[in-house]
Amino acid sequence: GQDEDMDVKYFAQEAMTVLAL
Repeated sequence: GQDEDMDVKYFAQEAMTVLAL
């Protein structure tokens, strides 16, 4: 659902931030 989609995007954003460090 919408919440799941937002959850995935949030998780992806967090992952990108960690990998960028």
